[in-house]
Amino acid sequence: MAEEKIIVATSVFEALGFVPKATNKKAPTSQINSINNKGLVEVVFDQTMFALANSTQMINPYVLKISIIPSYEGVYDPEAMLINWEVVAMTSKRLVIQLVLDDPIKVSAYQQMDNIEVEFLVPYYFFSTES
Repeated sequence: MAEEKIIVATSVFEALGFVPKATNKKAPTSQINSINNKGLVEVVFDQTMFALANSTQMINPYVLKISIIPSYEGVYDPEAMLINWEVVAMTSKRLVIQLVLDDPIKVSAYQQMDNIEVEFLVPYYFFSTES
């Protein structure tokens, strides 16, 4: 009797047999390009990225972690301030995220600006087409 092998994929891409090529090229990086007063955040990539077709549904809190880091402690609770967020667009060069804030007027209300941190939790969702 042949032994059965069970394969557990760590991502959708791996389950479909797609794994980015290992190269010596520099890993892609990102930075927040702009944040407007309506909570729209634009993240730009330094390389051309594989843009997910259904990014607005596929990118969720299991894929991205977004945090507000206040410049002054005690002004507001940053976890309570960020009620929700959603990806509104993704292209090969940028990711646009809409933040839903409890009281937006408190964010960066003082001389020193607060920060927003975007952490990519699932690297297979965000990789360069050059990889």
